[in-house]
Amino acid sequence: MSGYFEENKKFFSLRGVLNRRNFFVNLLIIELIESLLVTPVVYLMFFKPEIMQAFSAAPRPIWVSLMMVVLGLVNSVLLFPSVVRRIRDILGDEDDNKISVISAVLTVIMFIVYTPLGTSFFGSWLTLFVMVSLLFWQGKISGERQKSEIIKFNWGAFWGTWIWGLLNKSFVTLWILPLLFTAGWFPFMLLCGFRGNEWAYEKNSDKYENVEKFHKTQFKQSAILFFVMPIVVVATSVGISAIMSRSIALCSKSHPDFNKKIETKFNNYQINSIEAAFDKIELNKDEYKFYLDPEDWQSVGTTIKISIFKNAMGYVLIKNNKSSINVEDYVESIDLLNKIKLYSTFNNEELGAFSLKPEEVKNAYQRSVKEKSYTEFKKLWNSGYKFNDHPTIPNEN
Repeated sequence: MSGYFEENKKFFSLRGVLNRRNFFVNLLIIELIESLLVTPVVYLMFFKPEIMQAFSAAPRPIWVSLMMVVLGLVNSVLLFPSVVRRIRDILGDEDDNKISVISAVLTVIMFIVYTPLGTSFFGSWLTLFVMVSLLFWQGKISGERQKSEIIKFNWGAFWGTWIWGLLNKSFVTLWILPLLFTAGWFPFMLLCGFRGNEWAYEKNSDKYENVEKFHKTQFKQSAILFFVMPIVVVATSVGISAIMSRSIALCSKSHPDFNKKIETKFNNYQINSIEAAFDKIELNKDEYKFYLDPEDWQSVGTTIKISIFKNAMGYVLIKNNKSSINVEDYVESIDLLNKIKLYSTFNNEELGAFSLKPEEVKNAYQRSVKEKSYTEFKKLWNSGYKFNDHPTIPNEN
């Protein structure tokens, strides 16, 4: 069958075969498309904290599950043609019905990760096993073919993207500029790295006497861009930060309520994030109760336990109209913080508490400010945490 086993790099085609490298490139394209689709949701998470809480909630709201399923269906439709060609390459079989059935089954298995079953140990590992097999299994067809001297990962195209593209007349790399404002910038950088040599050689083959000279030129560009790009990134970041700071300052002067709105947004974001992290929160007059899964609590170290408790502290301060990022508010609100308790959702067993004398804290803080050294204060503060590292676990023998 003429051309039946010909390498076909097209993204959406059922003909020919697909080697491991080109299969991975198509996966990057699919990841890029998915990233663009979820970018609006990412932005919504920043501006509407309740969206992030919905994604973190257990069980998830029905609309979140439906969105994941739709995203999975899009992924499956885009992935299926690549799986067909990859399976044909691996098996070296001309039976289209056999290839189609196997490809359909594998695509459905990879769809599982977008469903509630995908969150289970079995579902996630089964999907991972299929994907890794498709990526690394040597094809009967492509394995017998001589590898192209051109095709290598181009670090210059990866690091330099659009700058490298201008040097090599590969203007497709300019797409990185708008993609920086989306979730698709990193998949695109990888795509540039994998396809860079092909793009550059196609546009500039007449400049090079041989392939070896082409690779030497690309190596030099990669070395230069490796040192230049960090400077460009830092300079750009500083410039953007300066412009944003100036804009915020001007906006604050002309709109006095601007800072208050920003602070409110930030506090709402924190509140929703913290509420999603705990199973239940009860704020009473005499005690602030935060409930956790005891198994999760036992599995983390002291540093993480302190971070969890600090989240509870920040929540209490915000609810009492205090700042969650100002150290002085923590010091002045020590009576409030002493009321915080972490409990097990299994049997209400106490998991953590905080207790320090207000006067002792204030004196230590004043000394630290005066001496410009917070070592003593931090040591005192950390001594206030009291953790139960061995709580009762459900179904524990």
